[in-house]
Amino acid sequence: MLRDAAVRARVLEHDARIARTFADVLARLTGLAEGEALVVARTCTAVGRAAAGEAVRPDGAAGAEDVTRLVPRLVWDGVHGLVRRPGGPRAGATGAVDAPGETRHAGTAGTADGAGI
Repeated sequence: MLRDAAVRARVLEHDARIARTFADVLARLTGLAEGEALVVARTCTAVGRAAAGEAVRPDGAAGAEDVTRLVPRLVWDGVHGLVRRPGGPRAGATGAVDAPGETRHAGTAGTADGAGI
């Protein structure tokens, strides 16, 4: 499908528009610079495209319901947000959790010794 130049242009323009819109929102919510927000937005939209393909794989490992439930959570919280905390499946206002030995300081994630993730 993407070998046809006209089809590729339409698909990529749609994809770029979504990434730009997502980047605008990310920049407002996170304080990321415009370029940084665009990198994150493009990465998130690429994850979404890959996940859509995963939902239709013939081996049936992941269905549309799994993809719809897990991928937005992964993209929003990152892998760190998927880590289970002892005593409960998730914690925090956004659902992000601290891994054992990890604390959060001023809205950042890192280990107790101050190293980032």
